[in-house]
Amino acid sequence: MSTSDQLDDLVAQLQLVRDEDLASESSSPNAEALFERIVADLDGAARSSKPIHEPARRGRRWLIATAAALLVGAVALLAIDVGSSPEVVTPAAAALREAADAARAQDGIPPGHYLYVRSANASLAFGEVPVDPSGDPEGPTLECCEALVPHIRELWLGDHAGDAMLRERSAGDPHFLNERERERWIGVGRPELEAKTPFSGILAGIPPRAWYEGPLDLPSDADAIYEQFEQDAEAYQSAPGAPVDVDVGGSMFLHFSDVLREARATPEQRAAAYEALARVPGLTLVGEVTDRLGRPGVAVGLDVVDNEPSGFLYRYVLVFDPKTADLLEERREVLPGNRHRGLPAGMIEAYATYEYGVAGALGERPPTHG
Repeated sequence: MSTSDQLDDLVAQLQLVRDEDLASESSSPNAEALFERIVADLDGAARSSKPIHEPARRGRRWLIATAAALLVGAVALLAIDVGSSPEVVTPAAAALREAADAARAQDGIPPGHYLYVRSANASLAFGEVPVDPSGDPEGPTLECCEALVPHIRELWLGDHAGDAMLRERSAGDPHFLNERERERWIGVGRPELEAKTPFSGILAGIPPRAWYEGPLDLPSDADAIYEQFEQDAEAYQSAPGAPVDVDVGGSMFLHFSDVLREARATPEQRAAAYEALARVPGLTLVGEVTDRLGRPGVAVGLDVVDNEPSGFLYRYVLVFDPKTADLLEERREVLPGNRHRGLPAGMIEAYATYEYGVAGALGERPPTHG
């Protein structure tokens, strides 16, 4: 095989995105080292005799990243000039393509069994106290007492519509942002702190038949998934009252996390979702991390900016197991320049960790993994 053919085979296995997406990529040593290893692995695969199932696209100037310093001028690139339009492989895309391969190699859920998902999560909550404690109890209120409120969530998903169960409970004391907030909460009578489960559209207390429609109805083709999620995101963003803190790319990112988090998807659907996610503009490879349960994983992120006066700036991070493609954790990290509620940069405003298993019956708690 010629050098040119080897490069074409390598490119055929990698997710391509436009070079303007590189500006948001991380140049941390952690991310650079991980990308270098990923590219080395893919380079080895391209040199093997294993047949390539995806034909390489032609008629473009291929730029293949061979080392991973991603800021402009910091990436060493192997290039072939066969046209005028450059395309590059980003570290985040390469990591997600590896996750797709891992997802495709996993076993599916056997018929008659249930996908079991256990999550430990928390999101920022606020208490409310009456403006006039001696007045009308239904009168105006003030927010107070910011804290992270932890919950445990368990979900069973069967193989037909309505065959599901959801349980959710509090899991300990609230974690106040500082001692002043805790004392303030005590001083105003310990009002209830209302917090919703982050990263999920399924709320506890809703009968299963009201929301579970059976195994995931999603294509097993990355192109079809990307097109569907892009159309959904564009329609959502144009809807009256849609929030402005998530653009089309951000909305697509949320769709993908929904698929990877709590959905009874086939290995092929999960693999295609990872491949399609790799195409979303603006993704950053955070690198190798350890989640709250001490498990090693690979993290990708997307920065989200709120254009409203509140100015909420945060990074939405997904952490996945590179060996199984299980979603281990997701979180929102406050970014520098945030104006929302004065939350400091680096603060985790919401998080959830996930463990998975296969149960033989509703309510059964199987050994978990991930």
